[in-house]
Amino acid sequence: MGVDLRVYTEENGQLFSDYSGQIIGVVKDYHAQDLRNPIKPTIFLPAKNAAADASNVLLVRLNKDFGQEEILQLKTAWNKGVPGLPFDYDILESSLALSYAREARTGNLLGIFAWITLLISCMRLLGLSIFTAESKRKEIGVRKVLGASIKGIVLQLSKEFLSPILIALILALPIGFYLMNQWLEQFANKLNISIWYFISTALISLTFAWITVSWQSWRSAVANPVESIKTE
Repeated sequence: MGVDLRVYTEENGQLFSDYSGQIIGVVKDYHAQDLRNPIKPTIFLPAKNAAADASNVLLVRLNKDFGQEEILQLKTAWNKGVPGLPFDYDILESSLALSYAREARTGNLLGIFAWITLLISCMRLLGLSIFTAESKRKEIGVRKVLGASIKGIVLQLSKEFLSPILIALILALPIGFYLMNQWLEQFANKLNISIWYFISTALISLTFAWITVSWQSWRSAVANPVESIKTE
């Protein structure tokens, strides 16, 4: 048995869209707008009722592989049922995608700039490591003559570059966490940011830096110490 319900709009003492009916079913909550807006109460009324006539709008579910043939069938059925109104359609999935086009475009740009920044940083690190290794050729040669291992020399040279990178990550990650939270505030329902995103970012940055620096450090460490000392 349905429950009586009345829906109306009141403005300046006058009633508009006044409709009375019965509740015959309840559906699950869903987002009728984009995720920036909270889920609002929604009432589904018959297409033709005493308050309004919405028979000029239809929502049709189609298979994902639909094409022009299905569109022509819908147009033919529409022209038969509502001959006085022109047929026009829109794909709901495309309309929803447009709501997040700005976020998708921003995300793609940030991803591209992040990789470009990482590439430039690695090139600068490589240049600095080459300069440092060349300026310490005699020191490296003396260390090897005195019995220093290749591993120890590589670690010593790499530590000079990895320490500032680690300090920069410690400063940058909290700022990134704050900015991400500020961006998520515009959405009514937001996800909690996992700390693993930031840990993985730090690990990737340190890995690229380590590969870039240790490669040149290893080349300097395996060089003939006699040649290094003799050329000074």
